Amino acid sequence: RWIYTWTSPDGQHRNQIDYVLYSQRWRSSIQSVKTRPGADCGSDHGLLIAKFRLKLKKVGESTRPLRYELNHIPDEYTVEVTNRVKELDLIDRVPEELMDGDLQLCTRGSN
Repeated sequence: RWIYTWTSPDGQHRNQIDYVLYSQRWRSSIQSVKTRPGADCGSDHGLLIAKFRLKLKKVGESTRPLRYELNHIPDEYTVEVTNRVKELDLIDRVPEELMDGDLQLCTRGSN
C-alpha cells in the first residue's frame, strides 16, 4: 500500500515510478522509505519519505609537520658543510665524476 508513488488522473492505475537514490556507502544507513499518497503537493506523484540513521566518526586531530629552526643549527655543522662544498671542483669535470663525488659527499655526511 505504501509503495506506489504515482496515481493516474482517473485514479485507477498506480505505479512505482519515483525512487530514492543513494550511493553504496550509505546503504546501511537507510532504515525505511514510505510514500504519503494523500499529501497535497500539487502533483499526481506521492510524497516520498525516507528515514535514515546517520553515524559520524570523530575526526582525529591532525599532526602538524615538524618545522626545523634553521637559526638553531650548530655553527660547526654549517662550517663543515660549506667546506665540503668548497672542496668540490665543478669546472672541467664530466657529469659522471660529479655524480660520484656527490654520492661520496652524501655518504660522508650521513656518517
